[in-house]
Amino acid sequence: MSSPPLYPPRKREGSCPPPSVPPTSGGEVVIPSVPPASEGEVTTSSVPPASGRKVAPPSTRWPAHRSPLIIYHWAVGMLLLAFFVQAITSIPCKSPTFDEEFHIARAYAYVRTDDLRMQQNHPPLVSLLSGTPLLLMTAELTPPEEIPHWDDAFLFHFADNLFWRLGHDVDKMLFLARLPIIMLGTLLGAFVFRWAREMYGRKAGLLAAGLYAFTPNLLAHTRLVTTDLAVTACTYIALYAFWRYLRRPTGRHLGLAGLALGLALAAKLSALLLIPVAGILAFSESCGRRGNRSTRGKRLTLILRRSSLAIRHLSPVILIAGVTVWAFYRFEIRPWPGSTLPLPATTYLLNVRTLVGHAGRGHGAFLMGQVSMHGWWYYFPIAFLLKTSPLLLLLLGLAVWDTVRRGGCAPPPSVPPARGGEVARASPWWGKGRWQEDAPLLLFPTLYFALALTSSLNIGYRYILPTIPFLIIYAAKIAHRLPPHRKGPLRYPLHWKGPLRYPLHWKGPLRYRVNESSHLHWKGPLRYRVNESSHLHWKGLRGRGSISPHLYTLALLALWILYACASLRLHPHYLAYFNFLAGGPDGGYRYLVDSNLDWGQDLKLLRRYLSQNDIDEIWLGYFGTADPAYYGIRYRPLMLDGPPRPTEGFSPINPVPGWYAISATVLQGPFSPEPDMFDWFRRHEPAKKIGYSIFIYQVTPDPNPPGWLGLCYAPEPVMDDDEIVRRLGWAAPPHDDLRLVGFDCQQAWVYPAGGGPGWYLVPTAGDGPGSLASQLLGDAEVVYRERGLREVPGYTVYRWHEESKCELRSQWEKSTSSPGCLFSAQAWSSPVLAPGENDPMTALHVPADVGGQVAFLGHRLSSQSAPPGEEIMLTTAWQVTARPEDPPLSVFAHLVGPAGAQSIGDGLGFPAIQWSPGDVFIQRNRLPVPPETPSGRYWTQVGLYSLATGERLLVLEAGESVADRLLLSPVTIRHDE
Repeated sequence: MSSPPLYPPRKREGSCPPPSVPPTSGGEVVIPSVPPASEGEVTTSSVPPASGRKVAPPSTRWPAHRSPLIIYHWAVGMLLLAFFVQAITSIPCKSPTFDEEFHIARAYAYVRTDDLRMQQNHPPLVSLLSGTPLLLMTAELTPPEEIPHWDDAFLFHFADNLFWRLGHDVDKMLFLARLPIIMLGTLLGAFVFRWAREMYGRKAGLLAAGLYAFTPNLLAHTRLVTTDLAVTACTYIALYAFWRYLRRPTGRHLGLAGLALGLALAAKLSALLLIPVAGILAFSESCGRRGNRSTRGKRLTLILRRSSLAIRHLSPVILIAGVTVWAFYRFEIRPWPGSTLPLPATTYLLNVRTLVGHAGRGHGAFLMGQVSMHGWWYYFPIAFLLKTSPLLLLLLGLAVWDTVRRGGCAPPPSVPPARGGEVARASPWWGKGRWQEDAPLLLFPTLYFALALTSSLNIGYRYILPTIPFLIIYAAKIAHRLPPHRKGPLRYPLHWKGPLRYPLHWKGPLRYRVNESSHLHWKGPLRYRVNESSHLHWKGLRGRGSISPHLYTLALLALWILYACASLRLHPHYLAYFNFLAGGPDGGYRYLVDSNLDWGQDLKLLRRYLSQNDIDEIWLGYFGTADPAYYGIRYRPLMLDGPPRPTEGFSPINPVPGWYAISATVLQGPFSPEPDMFDWFRRHEPAKKIGYSIFIYQVTPDPNPPGWLGLCYAPEPVMDDDEIVRRLGWAAPPHDDLRLVGFDCQQAWVYPAGGGPGWYLVPTAGDGPGSLASQLLGDAEVVYRERGLREVPGYTVYRWHEESKCELRSQWEKSTSSPGCLFSAQAWSSPVLAPGENDPMTALHVPADVGGQVAFLGHRLSSQSAPPGEEIMLTTAWQVTARPEDPPLSVFAHLVGPAGAQSIGDGLGFPAIQWSPGDVFIQRNRLPVPPETPSGRYWTQVGLYSLATGERLLVLEAGESVADRLLLSPVTIRHDE
């Protein structure tokens, strides 16, 4: 005996039933002139017709202006055919994606053997679908037992041998394996149309089919042998079958619902979410049933009854689904590893454990320039906004607005009228009267998105693909809400103006009974009059400023045409779809990569481009598992197998001239231990984008190559000399004679002699605001930046040339003729340690010769006055005039007063052993003012001395010694009161 339905079945049209009387001429509806029945209802049953008029029998369908059914069904059929043709014609253009060869190898093993060892990570539904056509190639394909790595069940190498090492026809294998997935995608389109029509009517069904047929993300994954489309289709069909079962719980519907749920669970492990969704849906719909009078008011009893009813409907469905999944595993019974307890479908349970472990370890992901192993909570919302069609986003927004403002067709609460003939108002916008009808469509996407927000597996838009069919139907409800015509039959729902006068003045919603199972819900008040012929006269079917229904329809049609044209224009590159928010497919790589854009699918197009441009060999950074050599591509890999690292001859910072092809995913580096390995290429525009996923670069010889490298080694070197040579390509001309200049960029900066172009390699720690690098590099070009991700030290490589402007360098060059510059070119000598206003002082000529080895160029103080306890920054500029005779030299910097040196800040960040005539270096010394320093006037003095002997180098003028120090600027020490 079948269980009672949770709620009565609705009409197939999906719209609310009309009054059971026909309209008369002029668009008037006959209303029997009888007083309201009990509970504030106006009944039409058993009412005699008005005198002299015949009343037609109750209508089961709402009359509307529709195209003939034959044209309607042909239109839907053509839309599904268009979907099929778009998917199947894109197969020859694309090579296998990253995961496809693993799924196809798994499928081949599944249909040719009884061994389940290859069914790793995923359930076997896709293996059965895609493997069955491969039986047509039995004579051409090597038996699984003879393929290398069958014995150890190493799927990666097993798949590699099946595809690329044994001479099989890969294109034929791909076509046969992809064909069932395309057919499944087309079948899903038919179910999308059917459910939309049943929920919201024929217009909504047609619009849903139109949206589905040209959805780029569905087209992208329909033609791929992966679990994504399979779980999308089976999840949708399972919920549709369960929805029908709840409406009419017969044995047939029970079997179909259980079978559909089993197929979904056998498609992908994420379909396990269907079980709690089905439970919530069953309980939610059981709440929509009216309780009898004996249970009203008894909340706990009512909840228990509803829960019992939901469990009674759900349990047999889960049981049938479990048996279905078990059948896919060929009724496997074997013990859990490390245990003797036999379990059914143990492989499935092991895959669940693997998924949990994968989620704990995380997965490489890229989002808007960031890389992470554990993702971001906002990854999927951003992916949804950037990769969903603007039309679908617009319609979804309108559908939500419609649900909030107007509600669904669900009956309002059964409540008696209040005093004075007033009917109690319907439930608020969050109540069942507005949302319960849409719950089957919104419940699963809502819970699925909530789960995605907490997931560490940010694997791409395909992860949320199962929500798209539901959202398409929900968006298509807008077609059901087309504005009504001013004339003609009364159509539900309407917003009425004015009071309802028959014979009472009603407030709130009017419930109008049509039959035992259907109600009309008007948002009132409704104004009408009843005369002898019982005609209903309505007013204001279209409010002031509303859109004409014809204009509304034409606008929707125009938007759909643009939507379809955008999809057709993108053919066959559906995987690379991005909307205008991301700049289209061309700009998508800046936001998302991996399966959102580049999944290794464009090797065939790369081969075509190389042959058209007569490129014999190319440097290749390919993201995928396919073998480029199979497609006739001669290449040198940019990365070595095993632990990813640059191949011999590839210089990431300074690539050698030639042609380079780099996948967008490799370019952004989410799976690399060095995510910024290809930052040099990110900073250059590609010569061509192949299918939006492979970027072609032509590196030409540098007409003016750098002659030196300024290497900052503070706080510590970011790489050793061998690594520097490899990354900069010093081993090959013209860079084999480069000069390496090392210095501590936290206290010094060097401009090597010659003035030619060069590089600076600056660690991230020495490149922040206020650093010498930020002040002295000026507009030097950044050629490479390693951000220090994944335990890789961060650094930046700049290209410097004479034209580069920099604050301090331009100032000391001006200072010889402009003493008023901030970088002062003044220096004095005096016999007094800290001369006063009346003490003798002699101005020195700047540049000042110090020891015949270096010239003083100028200085700058951070402040001319300071309180005790603060720090004064003294920056000095020097130029090497000769190689030092005593290389261990240092700069002394003192703050001196009448009582002696108050602060000492000695140090030299550019070792004298590296000096070469013509080098210019900037030295920064810190002079902390002791707290006990008395107020007064003090002087800064600098000079050079030998670290070995402590002897100072003399200041020379015209070859004669004049001093052993340089007095620079006075500093006032003040005590703040």
